[in-house]
Amino acid sequence: MEAKIFVKGIKVNLILGHYPEERLAPREARVDIELRPIGVERALKSDDLNDTFNYEVALEIVNKLAAAKEYKLIESFAYDIFKEIKDLPKVGWVRVLVEKPAAMDGCEATAIELQG
Repeated sequence: MEAKIFVKGIKVNLILGHYPEERLAPREARVDIELRPIGVERALKSDDLNDTFNYEVALEIVNKLAAAKEYKLIESFAYDIFKEIKDLPKVGWVRVLVEKPAAMDGCEATAIELQG
């Protein structure tokens, strides 16, 4: 059986941008995380949070990284999120999508997706 866990639409404010005007104040980024938990079959039967990946961990990681560092590229922010979640013991595979809304005139958002 294959199971996926999703944490969608995480909104964080952080310094994110290459250009000086982008670095004057925090701006919003949106993060979606999808992962395949290891050993989720136990949780399906036990109904115990200790047997699966706790969604709150993903939110905590995103918020911690956004508060700890200023980023010039969404690629770097996405990679830091990806790396921290991928290194967790109950995660076998992860996909991270980071969007930067209103990054440029004429488009809704720019984004990057990392998975593995």
